Amino acid sequence: MTTGVSRQQVLAGQQAEFTFSEPGCSVTGISFVSGTGAGTVTGKVEVLRGLPSTVLESPEGEIYQYMNIVIGSQFFGELDTFKSAVIEFKVPRSWVEENNIDEASLTLNRYHDNAWTLLPTEKTGEDDKFLYFRAETPGFSYYSITGEKKASVTITPATGPETEAQQVTGDEVPNTDSGETKIIPGFGPAIMATGMVSALRLLKKEIMRAKKPEPLV
Repeated sequence: MTTGVSRQQVLAGQQAEFTFSEPGCSVTGISFVSGTGAGTVTGKVEVLRGLPSTVLESPEGEIYQYMNIVIGSQFFGELDTFKSAVIEFKVPRSWVEENNIDEASLTLNRYHDNAWTLLPTEKTGEDDKFLYFRAETPGFSYYSITGEKKASVTITPATGPETEAQQVTGDEVPNTDSGETKIIPGFGPAIMATGMVSALRLLKKEIMRAKKPEPLV
């Protein structure tokens, strides 16, 4: 289990900033303005291997990491020492891409009063390896980083004029440009009618020739 540790002086009315750089620890910083002086305070971020045994259910979404954050004593944030704190954290791009996660859905969740609460989370930056975020929390306890998978998109082929034309009944005429067969209703019967008229004319000419009298010698 990875544990990030940072020690800072906590003075009344001044901002205290705890920084963490341990490999495997998603939290990079915690800051707040204390209402009272507390002297030297130790901040710990414990990266957990799974859901804590005292937590009844998992948060919704795909889970990147569970952690336990303790600043000073376990009840440091419960004694009105500060109104809110800011937690800065990072998520590897590799995890986001491998799990098809929508980065806009990445959220820090806090477990409190037997329930998971989504904390206000915003993206602050990115680089080649990580996406960086910050979230506000009213106290310290168990946390989880979660995200939602991207929605799948189904593409339906559009029905155009050419598609509709293939459903019309008629004679087929090859289209030399596309290699497909176009359908022209009534085109075949028109050719047949023209041929019959020509044949009738030819037959009429032969009959007239047969009836023509031979010239006298």
